[in-house]
Amino acid sequence: FSLLEEKQIYALLCESLVFQLEWDSAFVVEVKANTTVIKGSFQATQKQLDHIKDYLSRSQAFIDALAHKNAISTYQSADKNALSLRTLFNTDEVVAMPIQYGQHLFSYMVVCAHTHRGENRGSEDVDFLASIAAQIGYAVQNSLSYQKLEKQNVKLRQLDDLKNSFLS
Repeated sequence: FSLLEEKQIYALLCESLVFQLEWDSAFVVEVKANTTVIKGSFQATQKQLDHIKDYLSRSQAFIDALAHKNAISTYQSADKNALSLRTLFNTDEVVAMPIQYGQHLFSYMVVCAHTHRGENRGSEDVDFLASIAAQIGYAVQNSLSYQKLEKQNVKLRQLDDLKNSFLS
């Protein structure tokens, strides 16, 4: 993953969550200074993405989760916005999981699902999503570190070329 850019990592994550884990839609959002940016998505309409941006800025449950870098699930939440979100996505559950490395919060991975055959997704699903989010956090950090090293290498090559031209 180190050679992939952050956007590519998020795109692969969203697609994998939908195809491999059978969630109905997935997206990654970044919330900084009251601004919500969709970093990647799969199987979500633009209307849904616009609504989620609005929902995240108004949801006290999400704001509290963001402040503490916690996961949130509309299945567990009595938040009135949760019903609106479930209705918009025509889904039974929306789960948001922080993607972080150490104490640095990169974004939130959000998945939506219908309960299949009357089965509720349980704590095992949330634990598995937490594990995936942690791995993605490592991948994003590695990607950012790799990109930083590449930029430093370019600068060093330029300095070396400058030194060589000066000495010749």
